[in-house]
Amino acid sequence: MNTGNRWIWNHSRSRRFFHDCGYGKGRKGEYAVVGAKICRNYLRERNYSEEQITFISELISSHSGKQRIWADIPWELVLLMEADLLDDTGAHGVVMDIWMESTEEEVSFESIRDHIARFSLKQINNNPMRTPAAREIWEKKSALVKDFYESYCRDLECI
Repeated sequence: MNTGNRWIWNHSRSRRFFHDCGYGKGRKGEYAVVGAKICRNYLRERNYSEEQITFISELISSHSGKQRIWADIPWELVLLMEADLLDDTGAHGVVMDIWMESTEEEVSFESIRDHIARFSLKQINNNPMRTPAAREIWEKKSALVKDFYESYCRDLECI
C-alpha cells in the first residue's frame, strides 16, 4: 500500500468514527460542527498534517447537509452522507422509531405504528443515494421497513 492509499484509508476511518461524536454536546443541531472540533483535536494529537486535519474536519462538519448529496462535492463527503443516511434506515430506523415513541408519556402499540409511518416509512419513499451500491442497500432496507410495517399492522388487527 502506498502512502497516499494509507492516508485515504486512515482519514476514511477517522471520519466514520467521528462523524456523529458531537451528539449530546453543544446546542441541538450543531453536533456535526462539535464532532469536527473533537476530531480535529484527536488528529492533531496524532500528528496528522494540517491539510489532512482540515479535509477530514470539513467532511465531518458538512455531512449533515444531505440535500447536497447530488451537488458537486468531494466524493468522500458523498460516501459519508450515504453511510449516515443508511445508518438511520431499515431495522435500525424502526428500532429508533420505537425507542423515540417509547419516551412519550402516552405510548401504545398504535402510537408506535404511527411513529414508524411518520418517520421510517416516510423516509424510504425517496432513494437519495448517489452510488449504485448504496442505492441497492437502500432498496433492501426499504423493503425491510415496508415488510415490518405491514406485518406489524396485521398483528395489531389481531390484538
